[in-house]
Amino acid sequence: MNKTGLVVIALCTQLAAVGDIKETKLSGFTIEQEIVLPGSPAEVYDAVTGDISPWWNHHFTATPKKLYIEPRPGGGFYEIFNDAGEGALHATVIYAERGKRLRYTGQLPDGVEKIVDSVWHHFLVEQLKPYLESPEYKKRKGPR
Repeated sequence: MNKTGLVVIALCTQLAAVGDIKETKLSGFTIEQEIVLPGSPAEVYDAVTGDISPWWNHHFTATPKKLYIEPRPGGGFYEIFNDAGEGALHATVIYAERGKRLRYTGQLPDGVEKIVDSVWHHFLVEQLKPYLESPEYKKRKGPR
């Protein structure tokens, strides 16, 4: 059993005394999308890790203080709301190899595969690609 399962069980146990128990199923799926992006694999990897606020436009709060991905196994995909450090962990990195692969895991309800595929299409094609092609990114990247 993975850590996600343990957390879900602990929460269900605590909630059992105060309300109805709802079944939680742990399942997964993989989404693969192919897009040609400007830059080397390492440059693109660097753009999709660390500070992703220049191109990521989905948040739980209107103006997050920080939005970033720690590119290491066990690293988080975080949205920090304020100076107090309140926020959300959107996903956990389970595989990180610079310039090659970045995999996440997170809790999602059954039946959301098509929605998640559509969301990632939005972020990769409509957000990340234009950002990597923009003068803002080229200025931020600086001369090599």
